[in-house]
Amino acid sequence: MAIRTFIAVDIDDREVISKITRLQEDLVRSSSRLKLVEPENIHLTIKFLGDVNKDRLPHIYRVVDEVSHKVSPFEMVLWGVGSFPSTTRPRVIWVGIKEGFEEAVHLIDLMESSLTELGFPREKKKPQPHVTVARVKYCSADLGRIISKFADLEFGSISVTQLKVKKSTLTSKGPVYEDLHTSALGASD
Repeated sequence: MAIRTFIAVDIDDREVISKITRLQEDLVRSSSRLKLVEPENIHLTIKFLGDVNKDRLPHIYRVVDEVSHKVSPFEMVLWGVGSFPSTTRPRVIWVGIKEGFEEAVHLIDLMESSLTELGFPREKKKPQPHVTVARVKYCSADLGRIISKFADLEFGSISVTQLKVKKSTLTSKGPVYEDLHTSALGASD
């Protein structure tokens, strides 16, 4: 049985989430059609694995533990709003990372390298750590202006102390995430 799986850092600081939901409220005031990320689902993706057979999960947990042990906990300041592929043609709206960006890139690179041993292909693009807050279904002319208005907004700081392997179940109301495995950063056996 295949399980839709990804590795992430949860963003669960109440103050940070509150600022992100206020941003989302401003975004929906545009004439665009957006699919907002639910507050309980806001996270930093380290690696999307896709559909994984259940028997491969213990091997993934081992790799996540090994990588986690090599990386010390760090502070991450969420700052700025942007979009992919561009502000004029947004498809994904995200909150960026100011402090802790290099640490997040290092973590992603380590995970990418380690997971190739299990047959997961490396991402072709250079890591761009970000926190997705909305997906754009239809873009109106005013959305880019709203995104630009928040380009320098600080959302707060979080302590990155653990990685989670998560299961994603797609439903008509949006994805439902479930923690499958948690690994503390910097911990050793």
